[in-house]
Amino acid sequence: MKKSIILIAIVFFGITLKSFAQDVEEPDNYQEKKNHFYLSVELLKTIPWLMIDNAYIIEPQLEYRSKSLVLSLQYGLNDIKNIIYNRMEYRNQGTYYKIGAGIDFSYFKNNDDRNNIILGGNLIFSSYKETGVVVFENPYFGNAELIQENDSRGIEVYFTYRRVFENNFFVNVTPRIAYVITDYDEPLFPVYYASGYGVVNVFENNTSNLNFTIGASLKVGYRF
Repeated sequence: MKKSIILIAIVFFGITLKSFAQDVEEPDNYQEKKNHFYLSVELLKTIPWLMIDNAYIIEPQLEYRSKSLVLSLQYGLNDIKNIIYNRMEYRNQGTYYKIGAGIDFSYFKNNDDRNNIILGGNLIFSSYKETGVVVFENPYFGNAELIQENDSRGIEVYFTYRRVFENNFFVNVTPRIAYVITDYDEPLFPVYYASGYGVVNVFENNTSNLNFTIGASLKVGYRF
């Protein structure tokens, strides 16, 4: 029942955005803006993880704006490492896709198209493998390796401010809220990181994890 309500909410959200785009009246002095492709890469999630045992997140994004409608596709690849759950060496290797749409509200204003305000949502599809190595202090015992895999599906709502410079390079700042719809398969230990969503066990609780994540991204790219 809960999943059905969420899917209905997604459809309603899309219809609302489309209706808003159709109903907004353009001012008399409106200057028509061109359609563009936007290609970008993530920095905020990548750089901090590189400082943690050479872990990384790579997340290129391609957007296309047709009038006020913005369509986006993201591909993510991660290899996250950490020491959690009382001396367990943790590693998460995964891939994910984000497919979404939004409305560029700045399209309806008479400006030079350098400052964009976008509200939208994504569907998230991710697959990841978690490996936990339990380290024993006694040298006579070998370390225990625990492996579990998950496929997570969910949604994300985001708000983006994009600043495009004169040379068509741009910077995106995007706060977002994501929700994992599917249940976690955690036979060996709670899921710590869900690819495409972020840390779902913020307090490293050894009995439970979360479905909601809150985060932000900083992207740099080029407008075509």
